[in-house]
Amino acid sequence: MQEHGSFSIERAGKILILRAFGAWNYQTAKRFCDEFKSSADLIKDKPWACLVDLLQWELTTPDAKELFEQKNIWSCQNNQRHEAVVCQRSLQRQVVARSHASLTNVDINFFGATTEAYTWLKGSGFYN
Repeated sequence: MQEHGSFSIERAGKILILRAFGAWNYQTAKRFCDEFKSSADLIKDKPWACLVDLLQWELTTPDAKELFEQKNIWSCQNNQRHEAVVCQRSLQRQVVARSHASLTNVDINFFGATTEAYTWLKGSGFYN
């Protein structure tokens, strides 16, 4: 089946910057989780963080839930310590908060703008 929705992943020091676009299906979620782990592999030797920009994301299909849970467990086991989630819709926040239950040792905060998320990560020691 063809992917729906898209994403970008970039690295800035010990931070992965994730941007999601459109409505995702299982195939897009699978590729995202695979690429996320590959990108984090480069920085997982020490504590690292994520900035997750969901301002243009329209959620994903329910069948991707297990993929995200496994990605989150992997993140916990591989030194992720902070996650700044940028979203403005309450439904997005609820869905993300539920899916992040497996991020047990990660400090997670939600923000309405990316500038606020960057400020929090800087205060947490991830930006100079």
